[in-house]
Amino acid sequence: MKYNKFSIIILCVILVYLSSVALINIVVDPFYIFQTPFFKIQAQINDRYAKIEFLKKRKERFNSYIMGSSRMFLTHPDVVEKYLSKAKFYNLATIFATMYEHLLHVKYFIKSGYPVKHLYIGLDMDITFTTKMHDNKDSLLKLHPDVSNKNPIDFYWSYLSIFPKGDTKRKLRVNYDKKAHWKYEIEKDGALALEPETEGTRVFSEKEINIDIIRIKNEHLRENLEALRELVALCKQHDINLILFITPYNKRLMDHFAVEDHIRFLRELSEIAGFWDFSGYNSVTTDNRNYLDHSHYNPSVSRLIAARIFNDQTVTVPSDFGVWVTKKNIDSHLERITMSSKTYRSLQYGSQEHS
Repeated sequence: MKYNKFSIIILCVILVYLSSVALINIVVDPFYIFQTPFFKIQAQINDRYAKIEFLKKRKERFNSYIMGSSRMFLTHPDVVEKYLSKAKFYNLATIFATMYEHLLHVKYFIKSGYPVKHLYIGLDMDITFTTKMHDNKDSLLKLHPDVSNKNPIDFYWSYLSIFPKGDTKRKLRVNYDKKAHWKYEIEKDGALALEPETEGTRVFSEKEINIDIIRIKNEHLRENLEALRELVALCKQHDINLILFITPYNKRLMDHFAVEDHIRFLRELSEIAGFWDFSGYNSVTTDNRNYLDHSHYNPSVSRLIAARIFNDQTVTVPSDFGVWVTKKNIDSHLERITMSSKTYRSLQYGSQEHS
């Protein structure tokens, strides 16, 4: 009898704990999964989930998608729409997006009957191709269960049953101090809106950053290149206009790429599809005024990228910014990339080796 009573008490304690944790997760909603109205300012959002959840009820509103990592957040749909007749874009960029995830999203769209006419995808050597899938335990990076084909009950339970103390405190803090600098517009066009004072007035300080050496593992590069190859075939099969480009890395980030990795990445990419290359050292990437920080470029740069891709003669684009790359010109392009890297690093760091 005593044993049964003790077991009941333990069970009740567990149920009370789980109920309390679930209630906190629903009310505070640190990852914006349950989209509860109690704390309106979001410290962070699982954008993989929120954007698909928004689109599920609006299949016919959009027929084209901007995709990429957080570097694509500031590319607003109208930047691209003006060049493509009857295109209606939604920004589906997600934090640390991988090429394999892009493939899964497109497969989901096709399977679910979404109209897809154009894909405008920014590729990042240091993000898109450095892992196939993120750890399923990372609550911020979980794919929507409809996209990953995972059990939705398991998905929602994973957010009800955990207690992310730091994320919960962060959500409460930004709602009480009202000092949020970022505004998500997931329920509009998916892009990220900057505070008015941000672009053009704030230039990041190089002294404030510390970047590790960036190397690409062969396994992850191969997995994501195969995903890209499958995506290219899928787009041809379904008559989808696929526009690929390498995002422009700031010079401080470029400094930490191994030149041989950069060259290998571009060469292998050219074997699969043609693409626009905005990476390397050029007049845009070496000017910190074009960047919010060492990783994210300003919206003005996204307009230059689109103007180059669509040959907009009304926009002045630096002549060294953006090159169309194919298997035919890859060798000459890589020679220019190698030479410009050696020249820039030599001028900046002299004979001292910098990697």
